[in-house]
Amino acid sequence: MGLPDLISEVKKVDDNTVQFVLTRPEAPFLADLAMDFASILSKEYADNMLKAGTPEKVDSILSVPAHSSCCNTRKIPAFCIKPSRLLGTKPKIDRLVFSITPDASVRYAKLQKNECQVMPYPNPADIARMKEDKNITPAGTAGSERWLSLL
Repeated sequence: MGLPDLISEVKKVDDNTVQFVLTRPEAPFLADLAMDFASILSKEYADNMLKAGTPEKVDSILSVPAHSSCCNTRKIPAFCIKPSRLLGTKPKIDRLVFSITPDASVRYAKLQKNECQVMPYPNPADIARMKEDKNITPAGTAGSERWLSLL
């Protein structure tokens, strides 16, 4: 991977954006950033860790203080907000559950019943019906890449 040789500079574009300047084209760069050791933490988190004298302490989960031992009786990944570790505004959700559903038609059925709120990779045959449903908002475009990295 060789990230130190690949990244020549990281520039601040604005308060919410950084630009990575690479020494060469590197197709898997975005996938590399999604790996656990390459987590991008918020400025607020870094400032608090510096203030506490523990800049090496990395507890990044969902970019908000959370823990995985909440309300999880069905043995599926669930993450709950840990109020004692909030650094700023409370997130709009208290609990995030990952329902890993390999079958696209089952994922779509869960989306329709509001058993889940986000669904990747729909069946191409379902896309027209999904676009007609006023309760479903498409969030991707052709060629877009989405991921969530958890530690």
